[in-house]
Amino acid sequence: MYHNGITIICRKVETGDTLKVTDYVVVNGAQSLSVLNRHRAKVSDDLRLVAKIIEIEGDEEFAREITLASNNQNAIKPRDQRSTNILQTRLEAEFNQIGFEGYRYVIKRGQDETGNVIINEEAGRLLMAYDLREPWSCHQIYKVFDEKYAEVFGRPVVDAWRIILLSKMMEKIEESLPTIGFTPIERYRLSRYFLLYAISRLLEEDKASRDILSKPRDLLTDRDRLQRFLNTIRTVAARYCVDLREEFVGAADNPDYKSVLKSPTQVQETEGRFRKSYMYDVARDREKLPSADFV
Repeated sequence: MYHNGITIICRKVETGDTLKVTDYVVVNGAQSLSVLNRHRAKVSDDLRLVAKIIEIEGDEEFAREITLASNNQNAIKPRDQRSTNILQTRLEAEFNQIGFEGYRYVIKRGQDETGNVIINEEAGRLLMAYDLREPWSCHQIYKVFDEKYAEVFGRPVVDAWRIILLSKMMEKIEESLPTIGFTPIERYRLSRYFLLYAISRLLEEDKASRDILSKPRDLLTDRDRLQRFLNTIRTVAARYCVDLREEFVGAADNPDYKSVLKSPTQVQETEGRFRKSYMYDVARDREKLPSADFV
């Protein structure tokens, strides 16, 4: 039921009680035929596969185009399957309604992605890291649109304002990445989602920050406070970038950053050390609570 079928081009097709093809070439599905032939003793007589047989007489260019098209079809991505889901269409409508800074929400391939756009794949990753606190899963996009879909997008707090704010926070995190001073970690996708997660845990400890972040619309529409908040995010992210460098580059045992950032246990332990160090400096007046600069 999941098979895409077999495509055959040939010089001649004769129909009748049986189908006869002359000078044929299988242009898509040859591997399937090989496997079926190798295990033919185990194949049920009830098995049926779709076969597309195309008769071509001497048109080599047409045959080449069929071959290319048969082997370059775009796979259906999980986000495509959710593009008509009410959660996605509601968010798309919200973005269009508020019109904040021209932001648009893109829910499927083929839509215009120029200007201030937030693709729903990225929105899901941001929510996964910040709200669900699972940055180690952000490279597994199937989780965002499959097993975690309701948790990611189906909560009452998830709206256009929240997604825009998280996107702006991620922009500041990305600006801070060069502070790591080690290109492989800077470019590794999970590094930025780890930083967003770590910042979410730090902001949670600061009651004033929690109160302000509970109303993203109010924060986004207060230009002065928003700018101070985003500056704070960049400052905290830069500090955590230094911590990441020391954790993976400066450490004597030189741990594998990819393995660590994919491990729930190690991510939580690493974030806990970073937060403990930050709060230790706050207690000794070496550092300020995040809200000190934007409350």
